[in-house]
Amino acid sequence: MQPYISLDTLKLISERPVNEIFNLFVVVAKAVFLIAPITMVIIQLVKIPLLRFYHEKKLKAWLSGYSYPILPTTYLSVPAFNKRRKDRYGVESMRNKEELLPTLIRLSTAGNTYALFQLSIEQLCGQLLAAVQTVFNDPQNHRGLLIALASPQKEDSLNSDIDVLTPSGDSNKTSKNKKNKQQEQVYLAARSRVHSAIQRNIDSLQISGAIEWRAWLKFVSALVSAVIAIILINVSGVSDQLFLKFMFVIVVAPVAGYVASVLRDIIAVVEKLRN
Repeated sequence: MQPYISLDTLKLISERPVNEIFNLFVVVAKAVFLIAPITMVIIQLVKIPLLRFYHEKKLKAWLSGYSYPILPTTYLSVPAFNKRRKDRYGVESMRNKEELLPTLIRLSTAGNTYALFQLSIEQLCGQLLAAVQTVFNDPQNHRGLLIALASPQKEDSLNSDIDVLTPSGDSNKTSKNKKNKQQEQVYLAARSRVHSAIQRNIDSLQISGAIEWRAWLKFVSALVSAVIAIILINVSGVSDQLFLKFMFVIVVAPVAGYVASVLRDIIAVVEKLRN
């Protein structure tokens, strides 16, 4: 009997972990590149109805004076969820229950909800800016919408300027009968400030809406990838150990979801170049 380990045995022992890690990497890579395209196709199929649903919820919350981020972490984190619920009810209780969204849709796309909500967030905000001009042409009949557009988070911040744009009763008659140059300058200054506030708020809606939508797409992509990975590992029968299955899903799902989002972005760029 030899009192030492042979050179061949040492080589085998040293190479075995490397080979196992490499084989594991190959298995994970194959799974990722199998799952990612399937995930991307599924997301593309359900993206339009999800986009309409998201834009409707986002716009309703924005008009009601509530702009807390609608992110996946908001619902997964208990403190964030409680804060969102408290802030939402606090703001909505101060806001009138007037139905502003149908009016905004009518001014933006002649009441066509489908046409407005299926747009990208950039195009949707462009339609909102087109509706703003109609609101300024007749501010007296759109006072509630003007307040919501100008200051969704701080309703009282521009009340004085909005009062100038929408005079009531006798003040309106006086402004028509005795309108001088000074009053006109006050009116134009108030209109400029309100218009600037509306532009800033719509820009904020566009930025936050784009960020939140991308976050939701990545989150849904990871979930879909996890479901596909679970089905794949159960069908293939690679291992009967629950821990290995769990680790496989934990590793593959986020990577496949990210790759699916990259593939989706590439397809979006190709479609833009084609158009």
